[in-house]
Amino acid sequence: MTAKERSLANLIPAKKGEVRNKNGRTPGTLNSKTILARLLKNKGVYIDPKGKTHRMPTLSLMYQKQIDMALNGSTMAFNAVVDRYEGKAEQKQQIAFEEGAAEITVRIGKSE
Repeated sequence: MTAKERSLANLIPAKKGEVRNKNGRTPGTLNSKTILARLLKNKGVYIDPKGKTHRMPTLSLMYQKQIDMALNGSTMAFNAVVDRYEGKAEQKQQIAFEEGAAEITVRIGKSE
């Protein structure tokens, strides 16, 4: 069997009843969503502009950092904060067809 044939061997679909990974995932292995949720719940320290220390969850620290960046002039951070708070603005586009024109409204994010 050539190297190319060996590399393509994994691309062959499993036959009915065939098990390719007999051991499966190791018991106790956490998925990435669980790991991220645990990390975001951890407490961190935030020092406000007056020098006062606050302990808060990591997710809250991330939001606070984004707000601080927006207050310091970062337009990307400002847009992210506003989009998170108010929702993304509707985007309207006109498309011209031979028969006429159509206006399409695109809503991004939560629907109300």
